[in-house]
Amino acid sequence: MSHNMRIKIKLSWPKAVIVTLCFILMLNNSFYVVYAAESQPALAVSPSVIETKIDKGESQSKKIDILNNSTKPLILKAYVENFTATDEFGGISFNSDGGSAGAAKDMIVLDQENLSIDSLEKTELGFTIKAANDASPGGYYAAIFLERDNNIIDSNNTNLEVSQRIGVLLFINVNGDINESGQIVGAKANSTCEGNQCSFKTNDFFWSGPIPFEFKFENTGNVHLKVSGKITVYDLFNKKVGEIPVNEKTVLPNKTRNFKATWQEKSLFGYYTAKLQVESGSNKIIKTAHKKFYVIPREGLLLIILPIGLLLGLYYRHRRKNKNKKSKNVIQKNLTKNK
Repeated sequence: MSHNMRIKIKLSWPKAVIVTLCFILMLNNSFYVVYAAESQPALAVSPSVIETKIDKGESQSKKIDILNNSTKPLILKAYVENFTATDEFGGISFNSDGGSAGAAKDMIVLDQENLSIDSLEKTELGFTIKAANDASPGGYYAAIFLERDNNIIDSNNTNLEVSQRIGVLLFINVNGDINESGQIVGAKANSTCEGNQCSFKTNDFFWSGPIPFEFKFENTGNVHLKVSGKITVYDLFNKKVGEIPVNEKTVLPNKTRNFKATWQEKSLFGYYTAKLQVESGSNKIIKTAHKKFYVIPREGLLLIILPIGLLLGLYYRHRRKNKNKKSKNVIQKNLTKNK
């Protein structure tokens, strides 16, 4: 058969459409399979967060469960880093600085730094938390990382895949003179937060819902705080018309965290007051803030403007009518006087 010869396949247009759709579905299915395979993490750990309290000079033994979800054995290295918050939105940075006062990294001793896990198997990594005799009371924050070690060759003499690391966050409180304190940013000591300086904000005016709220909470103590709360909305007659939960977040010492919540109600009209109540720490310390706002739908605005316009029109019409009547009376009087 000559290379110039072409094979012609004649299909009616319905068959052509069906073939094309089948081809597209085959492509989509192939992409889906690849995506599903890649979305499965090779490593899983439990728990992902460990919180503990410890006395000076005390040691505590802990463990992490590690699961290998991949189809091949994994060789891992384990190490510890400090962590801190980097912004108001939950950003975290890690560093390996050690030997300095307050370095959480130096409180953690791993049972082993290298370990291997067979395919679809589970193992444990033990570690010890040690608080020095002169450790300052307050919060210490570290992370234990597990990472594929590409420098080690597996049993098949092939390098492991691209590095993937997974971490466990450690929140350690050294007992002693603990200070759990914080405030809504903009609040004065022992007072509610309101006015222009208050971080509890929303717009002053809306055409309709939903209504977004935002505030910032500052941790002024020496241990991390779990902060949550609620926003209660009241109408002009001080009747409760809505309640919005504020999801819990952790705020590290001397850090500020941004919180957001949305009142999903859409059909609103009138003058409202939103009252924020925030709870923080083990003693559930309560801080409050207030914000007032208006919601006037465009349709409602027309209902207000039209009657006002109608009343103004009637007023000016009546005024013009009286003015014309007075002018006629003056003219009549002048005519009578001239006679």
